[in-house]
Parts: sequence; C-alpha cells; structure tokens
Amino acid sequence: MIAIAQRIDFMSENIFKIIEMTEDIAREISCWKYDGEYAMYSFDGDEEEFRQVMNGLHLPAVFCDSGELAGFIAVGPAGQVLNKKSAVIYADESFTDFALGLRPDLCGLGKGYGESLLNACMSFLKAEFPEDGLRLTVASNNNRAKRVYEKNGFKTVFEFRKFTGTPEGRKLIKYEIMQL
Repeated sequence: MIAIAQRIDFMSENIFKIIEMTEDIAREISCWKYDGEYAMYSFDGDEEEFRQVMNGLHLPAVFCDSGELAGFIAVGPAGQVLNKKSAVIYADESFTDFALGLRPDLCGLGKGYGESLLNACMSFLKAEFPEDGLRLTVASNNNRAKRVYEKNGFKTVFEFRKFTGTPEGRKLIKYEIMQL
C-alpha cells in the first residue's frame, strides 16, 4: 500500500485541493451515481464499496474556497483496470497509476472541473512521486475524459478489452492506458 494518505492538504495552483479521506467522505463517494454512458463509473453504495474507498489509496479533492467535496483520486492498484494483457504494462513501476472521479453533478458542465481535477491530481502525484511518470486508464468511449487527458499531454500506449459489470449487466469495454 502506498502511504500517500499522510500528505494532507496538498494544494496545487488550482481550484481543488487534495485532503485526507474520512469515513463521511468515503460514504458519500461510495454512493455516487452517474447517468447514461457513464453509469459504469457508478458506485453501489454498499459496505464493500465504502471499504474500497477507505483503503488508503483514495483521497478526496475539495474546492479550495468552500471545502465542498468535488472528486477523488485513486492511486496505485486502485487506479488500474487489470487483466492479463494490461498487467504487463502496469508491471512498469517507473509510473504512478491513478484514476480520478468527478462528482456526478459537476460532470459535463463545460466549466473545466474535469481538467482542474486532473491538474490538482497531477500536481499532488508529482510532489509525492517526483521521479515517476504518470499513467492512467480510461474507457475508450469516455471521449470527454480522453480529450482532457490528451490536452494535458497524455498519450495512449496500450489498448485492451475487459468485461466489466454495469447496472445493465456484463459488458465488454475497451480501455486505453495513457502515460505522461
């Protein structure tokens, strides 16, 4: 496990700051529901989801001015989508893996919240792991996220497919691993 939760109140030149996870915040995140094509990112709200968010590899992002929860970062294994093929890429430990989640009602508003969250996460990770490159995995059909990642210098280095559980059942999803 990566001991990142000890770095509290990291603030980038951003509207968000990364803070320590609390039980209340983890419970809130573990109930987030996304609509439409983004439903695959929804949480179940059950105790297992809560425990995963509390595992020490997830940190919340809050608005700097109000402290209101805006998103989260998942680091290391919590930011990976594993299958036999992707495991080869993830074995390269010169990269820090991460994923991020924006609060559902902040998605798709055109206000730059996704890019601001990405920048806060990147700043945090570069401060924590200055020697590492950054790596994230995105569903290929998540065009909003891919545009933000590409705009910020991430390049696709590997593509794979994995069956993923969704509210509608199992679905074969194409993913891209992107590196900076």
